[in-house]
Amino acid sequence: IEAFTPARGKLTSGTDNDDYFQLPSEEGLLEVWLLDYSAGTNDYSLTLEDSTSTLDTGVDGLSEHGLFLDYTLPASTTTYVHVKRNSGGGGSYRLMTRLHRPVPTLNAASPTSGAAGTAVALTGTDFGTSTSEVSVRFGGVEATVTAAASTTLDVVVPQNAPDGEVVVCRPGGCSS
Repeated sequence: IEAFTPARGKLTSGTDNDDYFQLPSEEGLLEVWLLDYSAGTNDYSLTLEDSTSTLDTGVDGLSEHGLFLDYTLPASTTTYVHVKRNSGGGGSYRLMTRLHRPVPTLNAASPTSGAAGTAVALTGTDFGTSTSEVSVRFGGVEATVTAAASTTLDVVVPQNAPDGEVVVCRPGGCSS
């Protein structure tokens, strides 16, 4: 689980009544909490938006003074958390966010064996779409990832790779 607070989000605009925080363009389950505001519960609203629409709306549920929302973000989508004070200006609050990143699952490799330099196609889930955000190890030795898609990876068996487990890793964790 990777947590980020407004230091990770970027305050892109703000007035007495509206604050917009741009979030990193990362996929995963996003949780957002609006906490510690002193006005009545109905005085604030919390929404998750993209450039054209509202994706989700915060609901009461954590405590007497808390709004919460959760939403599964696709990869490469620019999203904003919108905090709105509904009655009058000013006020203070604490905004907390947490992103649960997907963990890859490796289902198959083809071919199932080969010497160093052999091209291998891996199939599974949650591999991502960027070769820079995924790594593959053969028996603990890092391989070169030449192509990445959500359910397939093309890799090259590294030099000096011993017989052993093939593991796919992303920022959310590694296949087992």
